[in-house]
Amino acid sequence: MKRYAASSQPITEWRYRFGPLQEREQKRQYLSDVPAGGLAWTYTLLGADAKQLASYNGIQGAFCGQPPTSVWLWPVEYNSYGPAHTRVITRPGGTPEYVLHDHLGSARITLDNAARVIESQSYTAYGDHRTHDGEAARTSYIGRETDKESDLGFGACPEALRGSVRLYDPTYGRFLSVDPLWGKYLPLQSYQYAANNPVMMLDDGGDTIVFFTEKARAQYNMAKEQIVTANPEAAAYYAQVENSEDHFILRTNGHGYNSFEPLATGDGAYRSTSEKRVHGINWDPTHAASLGSMGALSPSMILFHEILHAAGRVDGGASYEDDGTVMTNPEERRVISIENVVAKVLGQAVRDCHKCPDWKYFVVKKPTEGGRPASESRPEPRENPSSMRDEQR
Repeated sequence: MKRYAASSQPITEWRYRFGPLQEREQKRQYLSDVPAGGLAWTYTLLGADAKQLASYNGIQGAFCGQPPTSVWLWPVEYNSYGPAHTRVITRPGGTPEYVLHDHLGSARITLDNAARVIESQSYTAYGDHRTHDGEAARTSYIGRETDKESDLGFGACPEALRGSVRLYDPTYGRFLSVDPLWGKYLPLQSYQYAANNPVMMLDDGGDTIVFFTEKARAQYNMAKEQIVTANPEAAAYYAQVENSEDHFILRTNGHGYNSFEPLATGDGAYRSTSEKRVHGINWDPTHAASLGSMGALSPSMILFHEILHAAGRVDGGASYEDDGTVMTNPEERRVISIENVVAKVLGQAVRDCHKCPDWKYFVVKKPTEGGRPASESRPEPRENPSSMRDEQR
């Protein structure tokens, strides 16, 4: 029996079915200009996290004496996943292929078992193919599969958030239907993708906190574990942020830039006066902070400070009005009082100021390192580089 690829069948009408997490699990040719040739099917076996575990091609028709509603399916690939978006494809004959991705999860290079490049892809900022040589991975921009019949990408978004699947056109960098959550992102037009910042952001309806790399996620989890282990009550603040209806973007850096930026716009212009409810958390996991005679704070404690600000934003009522004290404003006083409780348990600096005059950064290997109490001496840290920002303090 001749096998037909779904992409090469004459097209009259295609129908799609999506799983609970709005990842496509079935594509079928409902009508065809050449009915005697059969109707093509593509079926994907999805895991609990909506990742594609296996893919099958198929054909529907009256073959081998069977009724016209009969469908024959055969495997095309089996998938397994590793860190940093790595995907291993195992073909039905047992031959492995390795798909390498960039920080957004876009398929870039596919290697065979002898490490030969059998497919390479590059993209414009919004996902249109710049170059494409070979064919193996099937997926492309941000790990999604382009629909060959319409040449459009699918925006797979949780049913609870979107209510439907949104088609995406990478040529224009826009979705083709209105974002049902448009009221949450008022400064942006309702067809935009990734807050118009596709190099650093994803818009696939995922977590409340969006991590740009697996390394950032690991550093966040390590820092969180240190704080929650010291004081289990601190877990409630992380949960407020992680489970919020607001959108929090975590950006890591190596320049001593630590801040909570409420109502951050997609192009990095913070302090928006709108009610868009997209917030930025900037964190340097590679530098601890010395506060002179008060001791020092680890990067995990510095992140906890910003998480407390973010949780305050979720609660509402946080006041940043300068009150002329060493704590700067009521919000910093609230946050530092909570921070000090955990710092005391961890043996780190218990401070009595916000913009402390002796604040200096020094390099650490892990976000959990560098904290010390006031009684412990250590070599003087290096001066703050001019590139370092002091919004946190």
